[in-house]
Amino acid sequence: MPPTDPPEAALPKPQDNPNLLRDRLANERTFLAWLRTGIAIAALGFGVARFDIFLQQIAEVSAPDTVEEQAARSGRATVPIGLVLVAAGPIVVIMASVRFLHTEQALLSGRPDSRFLVRNIVMVLTFASVAAGAALALHLVTLWPA
Repeated sequence: MPPTDPPEAALPKPQDNPNLLRDRLANERTFLAWLRTGIAIAALGFGVARFDIFLQQIAEVSAPDTVEEQAARSGRATVPIGLVLVAAGPIVVIMASVRFLHTEQALLSGRPDSRFLVRNIVMVLTFASVAAGAALALHLVTLWPA
């Protein structure tokens, strides 16, 4: 069922909340920032997944006789990490959309809103970024030519 606009009587009047327009525009800017973040995470995931091509080229230049065994190992970490990041991008966009709609409804109804979901998103993204960076650094060290 498509979302319906609240009846005019339910909307707060400008004198009830003179900052309503400013708050709604800030909510929209925040949503757009999360949208850009989701797109960037998905693009980063694609780049990480393709990082193994770069590593294979380095291996080929440094030691052409062991390219086959290094090529077999090179995609072990980069492709799964890249796939997780590519999948995380749309998840961030979906969560941002839910948050935008929830905050918009809270602004229109004049009730305060909690920031629990945003804190969780930030914590999960921070942890995932640190884990992915550590895994990529470890992967690069193991494949680096001696």
